Amino acid sequence: MDVEFSGMTARWRLSGPELSFFEASLNRRDSGEGILMAQEVSVGVGLLRLISDRELVVDRVSIQDSFIDVRQNEEGAWLLQGIPIDDLVGSREISTSEVGDVEVVVSNIDVDYEHPASGQVVPLSIESLVVSRSQTEFALEADIDLPETFGDRLEISANQLPLESGDDVWRLYIEGDSLDATGWTRLQPVGLPNINSGIVDANVWIDWADNTVQSATANVTVMNLQAASSAIVAPFGFRGSFEYSQELDGWLLGANQLRVSTVDGEWPQSSLQLRVINDTDGDITGLRAETGYFNVNDLKYVSAWLPDAQMAMLDDYAPTGIIHELDVEISSLQSDDPRFDVTADVTSAGFAAAGERPGVREFSGLVRADRDGGRVEIESTDLRLDLGPNLSEPLTLDDASGTIIWRRNRDGMIVLSDSVRLRNADFDSQLSLQVSVPSGDETPFVDFESSWSVYDVSALHRYLPVRAISPKLRQWLTDALVSGRVTRGTTRFN
Repeated sequence: MDVEFSGMTARWRLSGPELSFFEASLNRRDSGEGILMAQEVSVGVGLLRLISDRELVVDRVSIQDSFIDVRQNEEGAWLLQGIPIDDLVGSREISTSEVGDVEVVVSNIDVDYEHPASGQVVPLSIESLVVSRSQTEFALEADIDLPETFGDRLEISANQLPLESGDDVWRLYIEGDSLDATGWTRLQPVGLPNINSGIVDANVWIDWADNTVQSATANVTVMNLQAASSAIVAPFGFRGSFEYSQELDGWLLGANQLRVSTVDGEWPQSSLQLRVINDTDGDITGLRAETGYFNVNDLKYVSAWLPDAQMAMLDDYAPTGIIHELDVEISSLQSDDPRFDVTADVTSAGFAAAGERPGVREFSGLVRADRDGGRVEIESTDLRLDLGPNLSEPLTLDDASGTIIWRRNRDGMIVLSDSVRLRNADFDSQLSLQVSVPSGDETPFVDFESSWSVYDVSALHRYLPVRAISPKLRQWLTDALVSGRVTRGTTRFN
């Protein structure tokens, strides 16, 4: 590079000679294009190279009071003062005997960053920036004062790893304190909701190669976060340690020491892990998910960030409940017969009925299922079953307990239950069931036995199946059953 200046001084430091240029302009030697203007630029010369090789080799450049423009072009390349950063950095394969190690120290620099998606310009103030370059490594450290609408401070460091670690491999570290999510939302990708409020503290480590994130780790604390398009008035917060890594056949996402805080309460500390497996074409062939605690009721706080299709599904099913110790493994997704294995301990779980689809609320119990069968251990209070058009009103059970088991093989499927108890203010019933469904054209086998009591006969009309009896018969039974109770009854058929 060439330097133009209005004045200069020279002095001898312990590290070697140093020249200082005032009102300086750094220009590219090949084109004469100006790279930056600065009130002062100091250039140091390596003393050892000067003595041993009798060469003036620059080993330190100091720049004060300047202005830098940073933006991204349409091809995705980053430009510094309109020049691709790769052109400024140059090749790391240049011999150190030719250029030596160089350190650039920048202070009091104003930067205009133009966001590529929105075109918005964000003014930044860099208190200090240190760039060092050697034969094998390029490193950068920056301490940035943010505009008030973006937060307090941002520290960034980046290291280009040695060639034996792979070409164009960067290791980034970002630390932000009291970042204002409202300001940063102006720089987010198009399609995401604006943010009304939110404060973020974050430490992030990223390995970047081939224009993609290879791995990332983040310690994050988010407080009072609320999306502008969210219907939920109250904000929420979360904190935890998050990890992401690319694998040969997919990717892995995990969260440790995760806590979520809402006006409804705070999650206990938990962990979450999701692993996705892809084939050679990039299609998902399997996944594995684990979590120690997940409050489904709190999905409403993040619904504004979901894609439209997932948001519509969330509105349709309106899921509720708390999941403990969830373990899901699904494989062979691209085949006609995927394999799955699910274990979950749920509390007050449910989903809404819609059309012919039944709904359930306040289900508690243990669920285990795979392709060959499963087991449900019911331990619910205030269980609510909405059978849609099959019953005139939802069925509410004060207590529901028991076990249901099913098995599937090449001969068909068998469903078993023993001592399932259902009770509410109207009746109390204990039943057992065995159903065998052959895989061929044979007739299913049913063995059902129940003992029951009815506390209020006049309430039985609520349990009459709407489609199984005519409206006239239903009305006749309603009028006929006006009072009384049944202390004990039994039902059996097979």
